[in-house]
Amino acid sequence: KTISPRDVAVRYNSTFSPTLLFLDANGRQVRKRMVGVNTIEMYGYYVDESIDAARKTIRSR
Repeated sequence: KTISPRDVAVRYNSTFSPTLLFLDANGRQVRKRMVGVNTIEMYGYYVDESIDAARKTIRSR
Protein backbone atom coordinates (compact mmCIF):
# COMPACT_ATOMS: atom_id res chain seq x y z
CA LYS A 1 0.00 0.00 0.00
CA THR A 2 1.29 3.44 -0.89
CA ILE A 3 0.88 6.30 1.56
CA SER A 4 1.84 9.91 0.94
CA PRO A 5 4.40 11.71 3.11
CA ARG A 6 1.65 14.08 4.25
CA ASP A 7 -0.54 11.18 5.37
CA VAL A 8 2.38 9.70 7.32
CA ALA A 9 3.02 13.06 8.98
CA VAL A 10 -0.63 13.41 9.97
CA ARG A 11 -0.92 9.81 11.19
CA TYR A 12 2.14 10.10 13.44
CA ASN A 13 1.68 13.76 14.38
CA SER A 14 4.99 14.76 12.84
CA THR A 15 5.35 18.46 12.14
CA PHE A 16 9.12 18.88 11.88
CA SER A 17 11.63 17.60 9.37
CA PRO A 18 13.67 15.54 9.69
CA THR A 19 11.73 13.14 11.91
CA LEU A 20 12.69 9.48 12.01
CA LEU A 21 10.03 7.02 13.12
CA PHE A 22 10.87 3.48 14.18
CA LEU A 23 7.85 1.32 13.41
CA ASP A 24 6.98 -2.36 13.43
CA ALA A 25 5.23 -4.16 10.56
CA ASN A 26 1.85 -2.95 11.87
CA GLY A 27 2.88 0.71 11.95
CA ARG A 28 3.23 0.86 15.73
CA GLN A 29 6.03 3.02 17.05
CA VAL A 30 8.60 0.80 18.81
CA ARG A 31 11.22 3.39 19.68
CA LYS A 32 11.16 7.06 20.56
CA ARG A 33 11.18 9.15 17.41
CA MET A 34 14.20 11.22 16.47
CA VAL A 35 13.31 14.82 15.68
CA GLY A 36 15.80 17.16 14.05
CA VAL A 37 19.57 17.04 14.13
CA ASN A 38 21.35 18.55 17.10
CA THR A 39 24.87 17.19 16.57
CA ILE A 40 25.69 16.12 13.03
CA GLU A 41 28.80 14.28 14.22
CA MET A 42 26.71 11.97 16.44
CA TYR A 43 23.62 11.64 14.22
CA GLY A 44 24.66 8.31 12.65
CA TYR A 45 25.43 6.88 16.07
CA TYR A 46 22.00 7.87 17.42
CA VAL A 47 20.27 6.41 14.36
CA ASP A 48 22.17 3.12 14.72
CA GLU A 49 21.38 2.92 18.43
CA SER A 50 17.68 3.55 17.80
CA ILE A 51 17.56 0.91 15.06
CA ASP A 52 19.21 -1.65 17.33
CA ALA A 53 16.79 -0.87 20.17
CA ALA A 54 13.78 -1.05 17.83
CA ARG A 55 14.92 -4.46 16.53
CA LYS A 56 15.24 -5.76 20.09
CA THR A 57 11.75 -4.52 20.92
CA ILE A 58 10.25 -6.17 17.84
CA ARG A 59 12.07 -9.47 18.42
CA SER A 60 10.91 -9.63 22.04
CA ARG A 61 7.23 -9.54 21.05
